[in-house]
Amino acid sequence: MGIIYCPECREQMDESVARCPNCELEMTPGKITLAKSLHSQRKGLAALGIGAGAVLIVVLFFGLFFGFGNTTPEGAGNEAKKKEDINEFWPEVQTAAKAKFPQTGEPASEAIFTDGQSTENGQSINEESEGFYKITSYVDTKSTNRRYYFDCTATKEGEGSWSIDGVKFGERQELDEK
Repeated sequence: MGIIYCPECREQMDESVARCPNCELEMTPGKITLAKSLHSQRKGLAALGIGAGAVLIVVLFFGLFFGFGNTTPEGAGNEAKKKEDINEFWPEVQTAAKAKFPQTGEPASEAIFTDGQSTENGQSINEESEGFYKITSYVDTKSTNRRYYFDCTATKEGEGSWSIDGVKFGERQELDEK
């Protein structure tokens, strides 16, 4: 077995372990594939060397200075893919968060989730690498007028299949009555 990097904390670890020794992330087959990809990327970048890095910098400089002739808005394709991914995994995020909802006497069934697309009120969904997202979001409760913030990750396991891990609730905020 070889050395890989944990897709959650990026620490180096042996490929044969069931959980990351640093962050305790369970290593499923999809996560091991992602970790191998991260390891390959790191090895590939190290192999480039200073000469290749210098050539890359020159090419990028001229490309930015003279333009690459791209008429598509920057990042348009990535944003469309991100929205597609979010729409695919967001129901699973809601299910995982409801399962970990704080024991406050408020039923998880009363939880009101965001749609996953908004960046308001502290919500963020960042793609750390292809098929791996770090999420900060929140749940509002109607009966007590409170907002509960939570963090988690979403990892693509296969076509249409996502793994939601590390759901942790943190800050609670009282909402203004409307």
